[in-house]
Amino acid sequence: MGEKFYYSSSQLAAIIRSIALIIFLIGGIGSFVIGVEESFLLGFVVGASIVIFCLLLYSLGAIIELLHDIRENTEHIRDKLEGE
Repeated sequence: MGEKFYYSSSQLAAIIRSIALIIFLIGGIGSFVIGVEESFLLGFVVGASIVIFCLLLYSLGAIIELLHDIRENTEHIRDKLEGE
């Protein structure tokens, strides 16, 4: 018969990645403003903290997406094995 085509996406991973990018943009602008208005060192520390936080949050989204892909592939393999 025909083959099954599977398509799935992890919406949670996409949402977390989007939040990380939004925080990065807003935090970058905020750290620049702090650096100009207050002190360069404080702006640099805030900017570095934002970058580290956003990298970790983006990585969490990537991990969730990888786990989702593993789960989907495992289901496809199970379906194929059960069909034989």
